[in-house]
Amino acid sequence: MPDKIDNAALWFEGPQFLRESEINCPRQPDLRQPLATDDPEVKKKTTTICAAVESSVHYLHGLLSRCSAYKAIQRCTAWLLRFKQ
Repeated sequence: MPDKIDNAALWFEGPQFLRESEINCPRQPDLRQPLATDDPEVKKKTTTICAAVESSVHYLHGLLSRCSAYKAIQRCTAWLLRFKQ
């Protein structure tokens, strides 16, 4: 085993090109390829459209449709008026 350690210069020192200047280092090949348009793994471009619509329905209509009892309407109206002021 110790005789193998003496011969393991590659393990301790690394490859020869790491000790040379950067100009002599091997170049990384360019492996990028153009993407196919019919590839199912390519993310498709999406468009999102958002619109805001103002309702002409009076606010009391919404309140009356949510409350079934007169007391509930009173409580809701009092709560809204408290935060209005």
